[in-house]
Amino acid sequence: MNGTEKKYIDKQDVSLKEYFESQINNIEKRFMSEVGDIEKNTALARVQMEKRLEGMNEFRDQLKDQAGTFIPRSEVEQRFSDIYSCVKRMETAVATVNGKMSQDDVFRGQLDKRLESMNEFRLQLKDQASTFLSRAEYDINHKAIVEDIRILREYRATLDGKASTTSFYIALALSMAGLILGIVHLFK
Repeated sequence: MNGTEKKYIDKQDVSLKEYFESQINNIEKRFMSEVGDIEKNTALARVQMEKRLEGMNEFRDQLKDQAGTFIPRSEVEQRFSDIYSCVKRMETAVATVNGKMSQDDVFRGQLDKRLESMNEFRLQLKDQASTFLSRAEYDINHKAIVEDIRILREYRATLDGKASTTSFYIALALSMAGLILGIVHLFK
């Protein structure tokens, strides 16, 4: 190797070295840029996930608030059962005082209609929510049934009064007949 060839090789080595260093620096810069992009995307994804979780927490709180306004199905069914048995007792008392089967049939028909409407109401509740009923709806229906019971009680009281009046007149007629028979027997 002569001196010119050595200089040429040294120049080539240096330029190759510089070339590789520049390539390594370029690769390093791209790598650092991509790492920065990944960190930015991760931070954005974290912020978006936190916003979603906050929204889910708000939704969960709304569900809790809404659940507080419902009444459990078992409680509603128990109350309707109690009301039904009370209406049944009132119906029996009215039928006993009145003594007419036709009147009993009328009340039974009305009761059946009301019970059918209650069954429709239960189906609506099943559609509305599988385990809950709105307290406001319950209160509305409960007031109507309480009013019906009050009306039945007033009707029963009216019938009791009529029965007492009839008994009084029968007793009065028997005592008058006894008095007349006693006076006739005295003068004989």
